[in-house]
Formats: sequence, structure tokens, C-alpha cells
Amino acid sequence: ELMPVLGRTEGSRVVTQSSSANWLGKFDWDDLNATENYKPWAQYAMTKLSNVVFAKELNERVKAAGLKQPTAYSAHPGYVIGQLQALGKRGIGEKFIYVVMSPTAGTYETGARPALYAATSSAATPGDFFGPTGWMPLLKHLKGKHSGEVKASKLAHDPELRKK
Repeated sequence: ELMPVLGRTEGSRVVTQSSSANWLGKFDWDDLNATENYKPWAQYAMTKLSNVVFAKELNERVKAAGLKQPTAYSAHPGYVIGQLQALGKRGIGEKFIYVVMSPTAGTYETGARPALYAATSSAATPGDFFGPTGWMPLLKHLKGKHSGEVKASKLAHDPELRKK
């Protein structure tokens, strides 16, 4: 099992990849797998919220077990144009966003920075969510200023929801 190994490994960390779309996420406990009402963006947002919730809850469980590690973090890359955006099926809304946002999109390198920060920075606080910071965070890609703590959805801070 992985947890005992992580628990014995000094400084071990778990970093989940999320998105600022976590703010749009919500849980439909009666149809969690969206077998009845599948909406791609709603599922995407819910999975990204799930990743933030997982990191926060993992920290709580590690502490409750009296362990020091692993510590857990979540990160989002900002808007990066990868193969999904460049080659995937797009409706008119996605095409519009692609055209408008492309000039401010980050590279794979800038998109990796928040996760690398979460995985390596001594300043990272367990449970925090990292990504582009400041006003107009998408433009931070262009200036090379990228990683910092950003706010996660209020749902991710709900201890009762996290236990589910």
C-alpha cells in the first residue's frame, strides 16, 4: 500500500491537479457519476472540486492519525492550451474562448509551475491550493509570475462535505 510508504518517507507530499473551475463544482449525491444527467462542464468542475477536497481531507486524516506526512496540496495550471483545447471537439462557445484566450494562454512550462511549487516549496502550507495569482491571473503567464496560494471553492472548506 502507498500510504504506509508515504507515512514513513520524510517530507512526502501528494499534489492533486485541479482547476479554477472547482468554484463551479457541486456534488449531486444522487447521481455522482452523472449517469442520469451528464453535462461535460459540470462533471469537469465537480472532478476539480473533488481534487481540492481530497487534498484538504487527506491532510486532516494524516493529522488525526498523529502523522507528520504525507502532506497534501492542490494546484491548477491556469489556462494552458494543450491538445485537448487545440484538437478536441468544440462547440461555438469553446471556439470563441479558444480564439479570445489563446494570446494569454500559458505554456506547458508555466502550467506546471503551481504543481511544482506545491511539490517542492518549503513555503507551501499543507492543504493550500496553488495557481496563477493576482488580478487577471491569465496575464501572469506572460510575465512569468505564476505560483501562489489562490482561493478554493467554499465547498472545499466544509469538513462535513469532505468526510463524504
